[in-house]
Parts: sequence; C-alpha cells; structure tokens
Amino acid sequence: MKRTVLVIPDSGPLISLSVANRLDLLLKLDMPIYVVDQVFYECTKDLTKIGAQAILGSDAIWVKYRAVSLRLEL
Repeated sequence: MKRTVLVIPDSGPLISLSVANRLDLLLKLDMPIYVVDQVFYECTKDLTKIGAQAILGSDAIWVKYRAVSLRLEL
C-alpha cells in the first residue's frame, strides 16, 4: 500500500491558512507534509508580510519536512 503525503509546491495555501489563523488544519490531515524549501523561504523571507510570522513562528509545529526536491512515483 502506498503512503499518502501532502506536498505544498506553492506559497498560496500556506499564506492563506496563516492569514485565516488555521495552520493547525494541516495537522488534522494526519499525513507527512512536505514543503519545498523555496516555498518556505518565499513565505518567510520578509517578516513584515502578512502571515510570515505565523508560518515561521514557534507555533509552526505543522512544518514536519522541508525538501529541496521531491520524487513522486505514480
């Protein structure tokens, strides 16, 4: 049986969840979460931008993995 994972390849979903103060929803999925390094950097490089501090903050326990590249098998 193949393992299901969530891959976040774009900053939009993270920023949207952060603005809604609902990053915790990612934990409810009960699966590994992969955030591409560049996406994480894009979301947190400017802490004055909306949502950046919540994404980077100490309460960001939803960040389980960050990967430079991912290999997906279909």
